[in-house]
Amino acid sequence: RVIDRLDIEGYRGFHLLQLAPLSRVNLLVGKNNAGKTSVLEAVRLLVSGGDALEMREIALARGEMIAEEGRSGSGSRQKATFADIRHFFHGRRPDVGSRFLLNSLSSAGGAIGFYADLMDVHEAFEDPQTELAQPASYLGGDEDAGVVVDVALRTFTGDEGVKRRAYPLRADGAMLVQRGPTFRSHGGLEIARRWGTPLAVSIDPGSLDASTMSDMWSDLVKRKQKDLALRALRTLNPLVDDVFFEPAGGSSRSAAAGIAIDLRDFDELVPLGSLGDGMRRILALSLAIASARGGYLLVDEIDTGLHWSVMADMWKLVMRAAEDGDVQVFATTHSQDCLRGLAEAVEGSDETLYDTPDDGPAVFHVAEGQTEALRYGVSGIRYALETGMELRGW
Repeated sequence: RVIDRLDIEGYRGFHLLQLAPLSRVNLLVGKNNAGKTSVLEAVRLLVSGGDALEMREIALARGEMIAEEGRSGSGSRQKATFADIRHFFHGRRPDVGSRFLLNSLSSAGGAIGFYADLMDVHEAFEDPQTELAQPASYLGGDEDAGVVVDVALRTFTGDEGVKRRAYPLRADGAMLVQRGPTFRSHGGLEIARRWGTPLAVSIDPGSLDASTMSDMWSDLVKRKQKDLALRALRTLNPLVDDVFFEPAGGSSRSAAAGIAIDLRDFDELVPLGSLGDGMRRILALSLAIASARGGYLLVDEIDTGLHWSVMADMWKLVMRAAEDGDVQVFATTHSQDCLRGLAEAVEGSDETLYDTPDDGPAVFHVAEGQTEALRYGVSGIRYALETGMELRGW
């Protein structure tokens, strides 16, 4: 379902922020540290169904970790990695009673809420409506001896009933991280659907390794939808005929390792890496949006690695795939060329996609201290471009 409105309170750098009305395709602009990535995270947490594991993955991606020797559930000493949850709270100095709230309204008339607050750990143990997600011993405490952490992170969601789950924290904000893939594999995508959780696929310039893309490609082939990715690659190189993924097991760490392109009039397969980062980037983007069908695609710096001349084609791909796959897109950029390409893509789209240009994508300007993100439709973007107005930040 499409989120029409997003309210953020007490999350990271935002005391309060509202984005409305949202479109199927939304582009966030603003200065560095304005909070654009935090908005993507807010959507990811909202659609996670109240799962704090998403907070752990976000913390890992940002490097908000505490690594040290810890103690396992059996009492043995081992290296442990903790997520530092303090950074999720406005001001980074949370205490018992601190909280952040994320709320949304959808086009279907429903609402999703994700709330996180800090409570006394003993209250968490005693609250019959709150499930303790893991024993405090994972953090080095001893429940039998009464030596436990003082604070628990409690998350709950208001979507189809309230679900409360508590995660013991240390005084320094540490929460044990169960390491795993940051991005769900093909199998994980199917599991997420069976659980009934709206799926959010999140990518950034360095994400989606060859193994994950291979899983996504297999899913497209199974659904006979690989033409979406091929059309995307042809925006950069019209000679692309097909894509091949070699079996996993190689030692290379390259994000393009094991991926080869079949080019017309060329006798041998060409390694994806030899065609430039733009080809890998557009392949990852097309695979991600196809995998997010019926859910949400979150893209940080959507234009990274792409030449200005293909921006309009990139946006046409995104808009068409979002409509066909029922995907809501949230992306960020710092590029004026990216904005220009978006305007050109909407103005040049066929009439069946949007009745008018301003029924299409929306641009939101996010700024520090601003409680409501400024919204621009395509006519506003075009006016700003023609008059030299700066939309990306001031």
